[in-house]
Amino acid sequence: MTGLEIENFYKLNEEKYILEKNKEFIELYKDMFKKDLHPMLDLSQMQQLIYDIVSFYEFKYPSVLLDSINYTSSQEEIENTKEIAAMLDINQLKFRLYHDYVQFLDCPYWHHVKIEKDKDTYPYKTYVLLFMNEDGIIQQNSLEELKFGGYLKDLENIDSIVDVYEKLLKDNMDVDYSQIEKCIQTHEHNLGLRNELLKLIPYAMIYSSNSLPENGYIRAKSFVSEFNREYKLNMDLNEIEEIIGRDYSVKSRKRKLI
Repeated sequence: MTGLEIENFYKLNEEKYILEKNKEFIELYKDMFKKDLHPMLDLSQMQQLIYDIVSFYEFKYPSVLLDSINYTSSQEEIENTKEIAAMLDINQLKFRLYHDYVQFLDCPYWHHVKIEKDKDTYPYKTYVLLFMNEDGIIQQNSLEELKFGGYLKDLENIDSIVDVYEKLLKDNMDVDYSQIEKCIQTHEHNLGLRNELLKLIPYAMIYSSNSLPENGYIRAKSFVSEFNREYKLNMDLNEIEEIIGRDYSVKSRKRKLI
C-alpha cells in the first residue's frame, strides 16, 4: 500500500477489537450475568489480553524481519526469522501471560462440584463431591461414590461431568444436581466468550499502529493457524483477506471516506 492508501485503510477501521465498542460482544458478555454465570475475566482484562497477544506476535514476527522477507532475497535472514518464530510457540505465549489470562484461554472446568440428596429423606451422607480434571473427566473414586451412594443407577459410558449430567436427566434421580448444571453452563459460555474474543484478534493485528497492514496480516495467519491447532477451532481469515484486498485509493473509496 502507498502512504495514502494506508491512511484510507485506517480511516475505515471498524474497531471490532475494541470491546466496549463491540455491541455483539458486550451482549454476549452481559448475557452471562443475566444467567447468574460468571466470566473468567472482566472486559478490561479481556481487552488487555487482546493487546498482549498482538504484542507477542509483533515480537515474534518483528516488522524489520518481515520487511526483509518481502524486499530482499537474503535466505539467511528468512531462515533466522523462521527459527525465532518456531521457538515462540503458544507455550511461550502462555509463559508470558498473567495466570488468569491463561485460564481464560484454556477454559478449564471447575475443580469439583457437589451433588446432594434430600437430608430429610436420606439419614446417611447426603452429598458427594465430584472431582474432575480440566477437561471435565471425573476421577474414578468420585464415580464410584456416585454409584454406591445411589446417585446413579449405573456407570456405563460415564466418564465426564457432561456424561453424569445427561445420565441424571435420563434416570430422573431424586437428587439436586444444580451445581453440575451451573458448572457445565459456565464452561460453555466462557468457551463461547473466549472463541469470539479470539476471532477479534486478527483485526487488532492488521490495524495495529505499530506495523503495516500487510505485516499484521502475516501475523494474523500465524495466529489463526496456531490457535486453531491448539484449541481445535475453525477460525478463518476470509473477512480479513477481503479487508486487506480492498482498493484504498482515494478515487474508489472517496464516498465511503466522507
